[in-house]
Amino acid sequence: ESACALVYAPEFADFIGKQRYLEGLVPLLTSLFDCPEKYEVGTISRKEEYLYNVALCMLACSTEDWLTDAMPSSIFGGGFMSRLLLIVQNDTDRCFPTPPVRDEKLWNEMIRFLNSLHRIEGDMTWDSPAEEFFVDWYMKHHKSPVTNERFAGYHQRKPDHLIRVAMCLQLAEWGGMVLQLSYVQDALKILNW
Repeated sequence: ESACALVYAPEFADFIGKQRYLEGLVPLLTSLFDCPEKYEVGTISRKEEYLYNVALCMLACSTEDWLTDAMPSSIFGGGFMSRLLLIVQNDTDRCFPTPPVRDEKLWNEMIRFLNSLHRIEGDMTWDSPAEEFFVDWYMKHHKSPVTNERFAGYHQRKPDHLIRVAMCLQLAEWGGMVLQLSYVQDALKILNW
């Protein structure tokens, strides 16, 4: 059976923390984010146990200050941060003194849609124009110099993020299991932004 999980951390600093007992969490998450087919889990009794077909996603929230000040320094090394897509919001035009009432019809439609995505199985493949675009971009990206060493890890993983975001965009519009050029191009725009 596959080991799939979503970690939701409304306060990322609380989840990762600087406490000594959490020291192994960053290396563990780093390993699991690579979605290994088989991962050995250590137990107190030393009995070997394994996770299979690991798929770990995380949605975590933080302020910029907390990300740099309240987190252990280990999150910035070892490839942990390069496995994450950071989405930054500097301001918002939303202004409402009380939360709006949830639209139940829209909420139920979203639940149905997410349940339908959960049932999708199989490999996503490329259509020819999308693959040609990606290969051309990859070769240019691979040769481009890293201008800021702090982003070197992200620079290396950007092709992986591009594919993942393109797949998410395609599935969000249920464009099928053959990755189309427009989704790859839109994913690249999002990552560049």
